[in-house]
Amino acid sequence: MAMSMAKSTSLPGLWKMGTEKPRGLTGNEKKVTLAFKVGGDLGSAVDRKKGPASTKEHRELAGLLKTAGWRMMYSEQPEEPPPAEEEMVPRNMRHPREAPAWLKHDKQ
Repeated sequence: MAMSMAKSTSLPGLWKMGTEKPRGLTGNEKKVTLAFKVGGDLGSAVDRKKGPASTKEHRELAGLLKTAGWRMMYSEQPEEPPPAEEEMVPRNMRHPREAPAWLKHDKQ
């Protein structure tokens, strides 16, 4: 079955093909959710899409975001023993229990 084409009215030598809206594709357009109260005023934007209603849990979580470090308050801190002195002092800075002669008499 061949498509019938009519001549274009604007340019006599061109056939008008694909210039009409296809039949049967209605209702697929995207719904517009942004409107303006005052035309041309970007500050009067109104969002028409209704979001989900906020619950008590949502409000509590939003309140937690006001405090800095809220994740640390609700996380469990690992219980570690305090570090030993040997771990705090670098290895090359430790004095041995029995000092060698060169370390005992280096100030002579």
